[in-house]
Amino acid sequence: MLTAVACGKPGSEPTSQTTTLAAALTAKASCDSRAAFRSCNEFPDRKSFNVEKALCEAEHGKFAMAPCPSTDSVGTCSLSDGETKRYYGSREQAKLDCAAVGGLFR
Repeated sequence: MLTAVACGKPGSEPTSQTTTLAAALTAKASCDSRAAFRSCNEFPDRKSFNVEKALCEAEHGKFAMAPCPSTDSVGTCSLSDGETKRYYGSREQAKLDCAAVGGLFR
């Protein structure tokens, strides 16, 4: 098990980078939509993934209890709800998509 520790001044808030790292390390499920959208969404630990699974399958994605593949990824988008979207294909298009949903692109 990996543990992320954010270091800083006492009372300092976590940065978006530590939040992104924590979300990536705690990905418990994913929706692989590379065939249709050249992306894969990772979901943080939850009690249930019923909604995510149903939405994934409705969009013809492949739901799995595992993180997204990192091979051929051109970047990630961290969303405020702890979800991470991994992109495959055009890095510029990935940046535009991430900005459109209000995420932090890395």
